[in-house]
Amino acid sequence: MTTLVTPAGTVHVWSAPVYVNVEYWPECSKTTQPSPPTVAPDVAAGWPPTPTPTGHVDACDTTASTPVSSNDDATGTNITTATGTPRRNASALLRRCRAPSIIDKKSTEREKEKFSVFLKAIYSVLVIALRQVALVARDLDAAIADVKRHLDVDVCFRDPGVAEFGLHNALFRIGNQFLEIVSPVTDGTTAGRLLEKMGGDCGYMAIFEVDDLDARMTHLSSLGVRTVWQGDFRQIRGRHLHPKDTGGTLVSIDQPHQPGEWHWAGPNWRDRKPSGVATGLVAITLSSPDPDRLRRRWSELDFDVHVNYLKNGHAENLRGVTARATRAADRGRTFTICGVEFTLS
Repeated sequence: MTTLVTPAGTVHVWSAPVYVNVEYWPECSKTTQPSPPTVAPDVAAGWPPTPTPTGHVDACDTTASTPVSSNDDATGTNITTATGTPRRNASALLRRCRAPSIIDKKSTEREKEKFSVFLKAIYSVLVIALRQVALVARDLDAAIADVKRHLDVDVCFRDPGVAEFGLHNALFRIGNQFLEIVSPVTDGTTAGRLLEKMGGDCGYMAIFEVDDLDARMTHLSSLGVRTVWQGDFRQIRGRHLHPKDTGGTLVSIDQPHQPGEWHWAGPNWRDRKPSGVATGLVAITLSSPDPDRLRRRWSELDFDVHVNYLKNGHAENLRGVTARATRAADRGRTFTICGVEFTLS
């Protein structure tokens, strides 16, 4: 997550770092208001955009005339619900804008215009971002050693709260996202049953940060999704969803009180050294005997973001993780942690 600090307030942006020099871009102070601004339909930059005939919205490229595919999220398109309503996420918008790494006095007017539209957009979207991936292991210490060896990172936190689920754990900072390893310490746990079902260490959970938890839960409930756990704390609120209702893997949607903070990683996670091998978690891969059906279900549930789908004749499971490589030379390298294949991109 990138934080844009302007005289008018702070904007949190998911995706690659973007820096704004407000001295040379006074327009920024107009668009990053502390509360959502009312944007007139005739804004010169072209916001709000006009929906294409397919119901999608091209949120940033105001000159585009080709409809956007709803299945192209990996390259930065918008997400459309089953009813045709666009629900755009900030990271996809940033990729769609193809914003430059640095916007300053040398930037072209077109670059500034694109990013201006994006800044307006992030106050009009429902944000959802992959924030944490959890794997389950029989031997926590052995799994920790594998993570350290492959990702060059130390444990940033051990959450005593997972004892509620009969587990102990370790978290690792990957940029501003997190990899978690859990392991059962009692009998009869969900994690323990998954280990038996899958025949060993495997993927366990995907946790998404959202900014509209209550609205999403209303939507999910209307589609028959049950909640297996809910937590409402001062710092964060979270809901674990029944995997039989979602398919793919156990999913949690969580809304921190302060956007960008992450209670599950402990109070001092920003002070912990992040991975030296990966700067972020790009996507998870879900395996399924019917990946098209699973894709449709996740799209209907509105969390078909940062997800790839793989056809596999066995049970549905979180099978892979794609991480953003720190060094270009590492791109394409793969390794396995807890039975899950990691790919550096």
